[in-house]
Amino acid sequence: MFCLNDLTAMGAINALRREFGLRCPEDVLVVGYDNVDAAAWPSYELTTIDVGLDAAAAQVFTLIEAEAEGPHEVLVRPRFVERGSTSRREGHGRP
Repeated sequence: MFCLNDLTAMGAINALRREFGLRCPEDVLVVGYDNVDAAAWPSYELTTIDVGLDAAAAQVFTLIEAEAEGPHEVLVRPRFVERGSTSRREGHGRP
């Protein structure tokens, strides 16, 4: 299950557990998007896409401080952060 953001993914994990009696990742793999701090909490161990907004914001603030004129390109390179919600470790998760 790919969710719009990490908060939605954590809610999905809670619902899967409480409402449907399913386990993550044994029954359902869950991925979030944005890599909030809570995604790493042991109760979720959420796999997520880190969109690199901190780095992008730093680049924008550097341009602002330099009083740069005209259009500028700020490249954001997302990265996949694999954690337990999609774990493929032996004895844990899907084969």
